[in-house]
Amino acid sequence: MFGTIRKHQQWLWIFIATITIISFVYFFSPDAKWGGRIRSNQGDFGSMKDKPVTREQWMPANKETMLRYFFQGNGKWPEMDENTRRSIDRDTLIRLFLIDKLKEMDIQVSDTAVARLNKERLGSYPLSQFEKEHLERQAISLEDYDRFLRHEIGIQQLMGAAAVCGKLVNPAEAEDIYKRLNQEYATELAVFAASNYISKVLATPEAIGQFYTQRQSFYRLPERLVVSYVEFPATNYFAKADELMNKQSTNVTEMLNKRYLGMGTNKLTGPDGKELNEADTKKKLREEIRENTALQEARRAASEFGGELMDKVGNSQPTIQLFENFAAAKSLPTKTTPPFDRAHGLENTNFPPDFATRAFALGVANPIGYSPIIGDNAVYVIGLKERQPSVPQPFEKVKDKVTEDFKHEKALEVARNSGTNFVTTATNSLAQKKSFAEICAAAKVPHINLPPLAQSTPPFTNLETVVNMQNLKSLVRDVPPGQMSKFDPTPEGGVVLYVDKKLPMDEAKFKKEFPEFLGRLRLERQNEAFNQWFRKQAEQAKLQLPKRDVPSSVSAGGTSGR
Repeated sequence: MFGTIRKHQQWLWIFIATITIISFVYFFSPDAKWGGRIRSNQGDFGSMKDKPVTREQWMPANKETMLRYFFQGNGKWPEMDENTRRSIDRDTLIRLFLIDKLKEMDIQVSDTAVARLNKERLGSYPLSQFEKEHLERQAISLEDYDRFLRHEIGIQQLMGAAAVCGKLVNPAEAEDIYKRLNQEYATELAVFAASNYISKVLATPEAIGQFYTQRQSFYRLPERLVVSYVEFPATNYFAKADELMNKQSTNVTEMLNKRYLGMGTNKLTGPDGKELNEADTKKKLREEIRENTALQEARRAASEFGGELMDKVGNSQPTIQLFENFAAAKSLPTKTTPPFDRAHGLENTNFPPDFATRAFALGVANPIGYSPIIGDNAVYVIGLKERQPSVPQPFEKVKDKVTEDFKHEKALEVARNSGTNFVTTATNSLAQKKSFAEICAAAKVPHINLPPLAQSTPPFTNLETVVNMQNLKSLVRDVPPGQMSKFDPTPEGGVVLYVDKKLPMDEAKFKKEFPEFLGRLRLERQNEAFNQWFRKQAEQAKLQLPKRDVPSSVSAGGTSGR
């Protein structure tokens, strides 16, 4: 259904880049600030031009923002956690500001342009079906959708008008930038890894004991949580998923055909590694749709549970007992996690990463997380059962870890001292016309001939644990050919870079890549110009984000997952 977006990637890339720039500028606009409370659906909606934003202004823009999130999410409505609500509030105010600018600059959008964008967004998907299956669930009408399309096109035109000067890029300047980024050098690396110096460390019991005494805080057992949760497994909703898919069998078949054709040569494979035929591929794709549909139904059930629980709590103080009793009344089993800390979360479990993050946001005053947490195979609603404080651990319990840390730290010191001393020796040897490889061999230091290195070179995958790519690029930028860098410390030791020579520019590659590079550079300049324009206009408008006073349970024009 939404696969046609990929056919118009260039246009959409420009627009999405615009919105990214807008959000970035907005965060750093001095008059754009968060209020100190959490906004209720009936309360404050922020302000613009020293005037409060009314509900009548806010809700249409809020619905348009939800639609933008929907299309950027490839047909999925956003998850309604607190961070997302903040983002939607922010982007809604930005959209209101841009809509106001459209009116101010009298930017008009034709029906033909709206029809074309609708075709790009939906393809052959019937508008009436889109309304019924997607818009109605969020209380969004076709009128809202039409307005959204018109404003999307208008904002793109606004960007073009505001950033027209950014397109002006001197080709000679662009060529100089391209060559500066793509000039390659032949380089070599001397590596000083702490692991190579472990054997040189003398780990006496006295030294290890003193090391532990000085760092006892590092070996405390961190604060841990125990969480009660209600799980909504996707497998419980397979029957509902089958029912929904059977009702939409024609659409499901069309979707499968499109997905299969869209795969091109990227076919699925079976357990034996062989490519699946068309029937088996579609069977596997259909199973994926079934699983996703079941997960959506699990999310719906979890959202309803959370919403009813919130209504049950009302204005009273929420408690974990109330959470567990409510689940029992619904005949839903309450499970309990083992204790877990913030750093390691729930390792070796199927819980999503957001589970631990959301759990540590709970406290005595707010022990219940009403919004569902979406996993790969299940959805969860959680409550804080117990918070276990941090406690010290005796030396005997952490002796092996302390010994390992002591050896690593001392080996790191030896490695870095060796690297610093190497630079002094190697400088003299280079002056005597010895090769860098010979110098490394004489010092018994690991030596690596690096692939050609330029500012645009992607990371060397086999060297990620040895050296940071940005550090390498910084070193090669500062070191003339025929010389070496100072010792550059890394988390695991350090390196010394030798720049042998500048390599000839690949003219064929330049001729092939430069036109696209020039286009990207012009687009970046256009975004920069729009950025500057937006900053000035936003500061003049004195945008003020909504203040918030109670947890919001209602999203733009619909429910927050309920």
